[in-house]
Amino acid sequence: GPSKAPLLTFYVYRAQSDSNYPPYNTNAASLGGVLWYLHNEIVPYCTTTPNGGKFGFRRYSKTRILRYKITMRATTPLYGKGMNFGVRMAFDAGKNTGAYGMTKGFENYGYFVGCNILGHGPYPTCPSAQGTKEGFCPMRYGE
Repeated sequence: GPSKAPLLTFYVYRAQSDSNYPPYNTNAASLGGVLWYLHNEIVPYCTTTPNGGKFGFRRYSKTRILRYKITMRATTPLYGKGMNFGVRMAFDAGKNTGAYGMTKGFENYGYFVGCNILGHGPYPTCPSAQGTKEGFCPMRYGE
């Protein structure tokens, strides 16, 4: 039956280029998380880009921060484990490119919203998070 997990509503943010596409199978973050991403993944790389570090160039041509309001409920199997969020998986061009067995998490727990554990890996220790919003088909590019 339907999940008995609580309904959660929150905002997520995404650094994006001028390209417009729906926010399915993409990575998003809290406001602190997206600022961390810009500071650590975008700004320091202007000198290693194909354009040779032209002033004003941003890695991946990021030009804006988008805000989305998310309302979600954990899947029944995930909530049965005492969790509202699963592991965050990396998405590139709409495809799950993360290391977590590619489909294992979805096979076991259904399509869930994932997040990082703060302070683990290269992720910030401040109150912020990066996560994934699942879309239609997380195993195929652009779907």
